[in-house]
Amino acid sequence: QQLAAESIVLLKNDDNILPLKIGKKTTIAVLGKPAQEPVIQGSGCATTVPYMLDRPLDEIFEVAGDDFNIDYAIGTPEDNRIDPQAQAHAVEVARNADIAVIFVSTAIGEDGENGDRKDLNILPSHEALIRAVAQQQPNLVVVLANSDAVVMPWLADCKALLETFFAGQGMGRAVADILFGHANPSGKLTV
Repeated sequence: QQLAAESIVLLKNDDNILPLKIGKKTTIAVLGKPAQEPVIQGSGCATTVPYMLDRPLDEIFEVAGDDFNIDYAIGTPEDNRIDPQAQAHAVEVARNADIAVIFVSTAIGEDGENGDRKDLNILPSHEALIRAVAQQQPNLVVVLANSDAVVMPWLADCKALLETFFAGQGMGRAVADILFGHANPSGKLTV
């Protein structure tokens, strides 16, 4: 977890939205498939089977404790297509929250020795989720997992951006600790 925290970088933090502070019973909407199925590594010969895996959603529940209300919506059940019903549900969950944290990534499997990325975008369904949620929830934090450079035409839609790259099996706890101020993002870019 410490190694994972050292590879996570806070690239944007408008209005000092992070760390999330204890106060009134703040409701946090956690959105996106990578919150349950974290993107922690590349493909090909770099792939390993972790002996344990911190799921960000589980770790957020644990670190938040009773000080925050946490609501989850998948928003993007399929990486390669937009699900209007799932997206609408995620937008509704975000609208009813005080802050939304969206987990997004680049396409899995396009970053190894047997594949090349088609472009520098995150998954289109993930970008669509950011855009849709931003229309209803101005307090938006994006947690990005990616192999290397990405374009961010959606950057103005979020107040904070955590860059995790491929932080490994402890990424979930590291992200939760950073979100709630128990760890400091290192500022060390991995590439």
